[in-house]
Amino acid sequence: MYNFLSANRDTFKNLFKIILFILLCFSTLTLFMCITAFVIYHINFTYDTLYPVTTIILCLSAFIDGFIISKIVKENGLILGVLAGAVICIIVIITSVYMGNFQITENLLTKIIATILSGALAGIIGVNLN
Repeated sequence: MYNFLSANRDTFKNLFKIILFILLCFSTLTLFMCITAFVIYHINFTYDTLYPVTTIILCLSAFIDGFIISKIVKENGLILGVLAGAVICIIVIITSVYMGNFQITENLLTKIIATILSGALAGIIGVNLN
């Protein structure tokens, strides 16, 4: 019975860590999107400049999340960075589906790949920095 309780306690700890990880990803993405919305509101952006700006925001958010998580865990940086990028992409896709404007296009696939690669790079850097 003791093993069951300790295994159950470990499961809850891991679940708590996962929830904190998702909240970190959501928080950084929300912060950067709010800053970007404020800047876009006050500066005249053309539609052509919105795509690179949103891609940079997604990549920056994944980079910061991957870096922070890999610095905390101190191992498996590549995997954690890829997961950070994937979580950011999932948040964006769920939001797009909820808002009713989800479309699978080349731009979406490019953003997904760039975001995941950015998170992976940050995970590698975060583990290897002293």
